[in-house]
Amino acid sequence: MVDETMHRRSQPAAPAGGGTLMVPVSMVAASLAGLAVSLLAPHLLAPSDYGRFATAWALGQLVASLGYEWMRFGVLRFAGGADAARAAGRLGLLAGGYRATTLLLLLAAVTAIGLWRREAVLVAAVLVFAACNGIFDGRQALLRARFDNAAFARGRLIRSVLSLVFALAAAQVTGTAEAVLIGLALSFPAAMVLDRAGAAHPPARAAWAEFGPLFAFGLFAALATNLALAGPALQRALALAHFAPVPAAALTLAFDLAGKAVAVTGLAVNVVMMQQSIRTAEFGPAEDQPHQAGRQIAVTAAFIAPAALGVALVAEPLAGLAVPSDLRPDFVALAAPASLSAGLLALRLFGLDPLFVVRRRTALGVPGPLVSALALGALFLAPSFGLAALAWAMAATAALGLAVAALALAGSGPIAWPLADLARVAFGCATMVAAAWLVPVRAGWIGLALTVLAATLAYAAAVWATDAAGLRQALLRQRRGRRRSGEMPR
Repeated sequence: MVDETMHRRSQPAAPAGGGTLMVPVSMVAASLAGLAVSLLAPHLLAPSDYGRFATAWALGQLVASLGYEWMRFGVLRFAGGADAARAAGRLGLLAGGYRATTLLLLLAAVTAIGLWRREAVLVAAVLVFAACNGIFDGRQALLRARFDNAAFARGRLIRSVLSLVFALAAAQVTGTAEAVLIGLALSFPAAMVLDRAGAAHPPARAAWAEFGPLFAFGLFAALATNLALAGPALQRALALAHFAPVPAAALTLAFDLAGKAVAVTGLAVNVVMMQQSIRTAEFGPAEDQPHQAGRQIAVTAAFIAPAALGVALVAEPLAGLAVPSDLRPDFVALAAPASLSAGLLALRLFGLDPLFVVRRRTALGVPGPLVSALALGALFLAPSFGLAALAWAMAATAALGLAVAALALAGSGPIAWPLADLARVAFGCATMVAAAWLVPVRAGWIGLALTVLAATLAYAAAVWATDAAGLRQALLRQRRGRRRSGEMPR
């Protein structure tokens, strides 16, 4: 547990240079770039290569998290401390850890390439991707901790564009999983080279005395994140283990697209709500903290639920427009369990798990993702069953992890569970289904646009009428505040 002197810090000043609103925009752009790669890669790669690429991509993210995540949490929490000398010493320690981890990963990649076998080259690509991803995320964490929101957003936007260009160019030219993953990996250092502003910090000696507290703080938070990242990798591995390349690719594509589409929403909401929760925990009265925790869950659910349901509602027209014909029937059939799984995972990841970090009870954040990962692992031992049965079983593991996380959160301290708001969100989702069912055209671009429009308007009207998660009141307060201050919306 981190001591109180390390945890408490002065009220942060307003970010210099603006860019606050660009932070969630840049995170949405990053998620959309990943979604575009997932959507376009199956058209440029053979089904077997797409399955290898999707699995390697998820493994690369997992390796990056295993190697760097505890340090990233340290940078986020402590790099902007009020004691400048102490913060510099921590950064020196963490920077040394980043250099050592990166060197080990690159040496392992060179060793794998030396074996000169196809799968060994793919392993090398995974390791290179992990190293590049970890360094970039560390740089972004430093910018975020210093409230340099403009540089943070600019770097992520540049990387999003480069990742899409590099990955699709590699797929078009080579048609191999290894090249596409290397393309994604190179987008990280390329973005850092193109935008160097704001990332430098003065050299400092490593404060080795801080290692224990920093490691203790980040260990369980990183473990929970790594277990969460193991979920998509296990899902892809299960598909490859149980089915031939084409149905396995369809299942992979359905879960991959649903997960990334919902993550677009989850990331944007999380960057705002977690910041509010941390401010309340550190600077607000104790009696406000249970209500803010409930609000984080309610607001997250209010955005995650319609995003997940929306993926299922547009699966049929989307498949006709963007999914390869040999994958299309299975993709449509799997859209419902894939969307449900994505929604449940995102609600835990963005609604519940951040509260363990806010409350500094990160050990309690481990059981939820651990139970989900163990349940997915148990499916490897199950006898052969159908494609749809496996998809619904995957969704059940997500529900189990969410339930365990909720029980653990209840044990972390008082919380005002937003049951009424969750009921209002459920009502809004029911109106989405009814509105989509009334759309007269289901196929093609027209069907896709009409379904999205009808479902969005229905949900927005329901949320406004019921004030789900207090969103209507929050919007009205924001408008009144702008009128009083004379501030123009930006």
